[in-house]
Parts: sequence; C-alpha cells; structure tokens
Amino acid sequence: MRYAAQGTSSLVPKACAECDPWSFLEMLDKLPLGERFLDEGLATDFAKAVVPDATGEEVLGMSQMEVEWLEANGQRLLRDRLQRWNFTVWDPPFEWIMESLWHDPDRIKPPWTLDCPPSRWGYFVGQRFFTRYSKGDWLRRLTGPFDFRIMED
Repeated sequence: MRYAAQGTSSLVPKACAECDPWSFLEMLDKLPLGERFLDEGLATDFAKAVVPDATGEEVLGMSQMEVEWLEANGQRLLRDRLQRWNFTVWDPPFEWIMESLWHDPDRIKPPWTLDCPPSRWGYFVGQRFFTRYSKGDWLRRLTGPFDFRIMED
C-alpha cells in the first residue's frame, strides 16, 4: 500500500521508475533498513486491524518475554544501532537484515543483550514508530519519512 500511496515518501516508486519491471523484487531486497522497518511496522499494524483479537505478541511473532525485553530496552537498542548502522543506505549489509528482521532460533530465549537482542526486533521498532508518532493517521503512516532518530526522546 505505501508504495502506491499518493504523496508517498517511499523510495520504491522512484527506484522502480529507474529499473526494469522484472527487477522489482530484486530492488526490494536492496531497500534501506529504515524503509524496511517502516514497512514491517505497517504490516504489523495491518495484521492487528485484520485480526483484532490477536495479541501484540502474536502480531509481532514474538513471545511475551521478547516483547517485554524490547519494551524495556528497545530505545537503547535502536540508539545503539543508529550509531553503528546507516539506516538510509541502499543494499544494507546482509548481517544487519538478518539481525533485525529475520527469525533466528538461537535468539528466541534469554538472555538478551544489546549485542544479542531478540530475533526480529525490527518489527517491534517499526510498530512502535507508528503507534507512538502517527497516532492513527494512516496517510501520515503511508507517506511519512523513516527518520527513526525521533524515537530517542
């Protein structure tokens, strides 16, 4: 949805205009991390709208312990990664994507640290970004930039 929203700040429409149509999926794999977090935030919010009885943990695909750890440490984790990673660079390192967005069976149980956070923590950050700063405004969610630095306050 965000890619097609009128006035979107998504990078995808511009990139698609500059690539061959059959390269679309390959191009999506190269999106900046901030763009991916934003999309996952929309996806989790959409899932909650479609299945309103789902718990927050079910929507995120996480355990209650993982969510509790991220609620307590998510801002510190994001601040740490913002200092070490570039969330706006195209084709981010595969390790960043694996750590933040992929399911890792070795990280589903504690102990978690900033260096070894829960699996798929980017979904949590994306969801919190929307919940906290967009206040239910879908147009703003769909067209807003992905500057995660505002979460540091």
